Amino acid sequence: MSRSLSVAIIIAATFFIDVAHAADAPPPDDVFFAAISANPGSLEDLLAEPFAYRTSRGSTIGKKALIDELRSGRTRVIAPQITETSSTTQGNTTVSVGVVTLRAISGEGEQIIRSRFTHVWVKQHNRWQLLFRESTIF
Repeated sequence: MSRSLSVAIIIAATFFIDVAHAADAPPPDDVFFAAISANPGSLEDLLAEPFAYRTSRGSTIGKKALIDELRSGRTRVIAPQITETSSTTQGNTTVSVGVVTLRAISGEGEQIIRSRFTHVWVKQHNRWQLLFRESTIF
């Protein structure tokens, strides 16, 4: 086997290994919904500075307010299920949309919520961070 063919095979194998590792990584939306339901503290690294969340009630809250609310236990998110997702990436920015169905427990009681979401992700320091989130209940 020629040296150039050996090098080409090694480069191709490395490419496929890298693609396989990238495919194994959970999509950022899955990571976000897992964090809000199980580990709000992990949002510190997942949310960008500045982060803005346009809630389904029409208010806009920041990173600290979202984390504080979830950490307090006043609002709990249970079993989020994501469907109808789509995303597009350009450079270090990804916009994703989808539908999430979850149980929410708050001062208003327990509710099943189904909402459409839009997320804007930015890649900073080799990791995805959520810059903007908007949700609309339907």
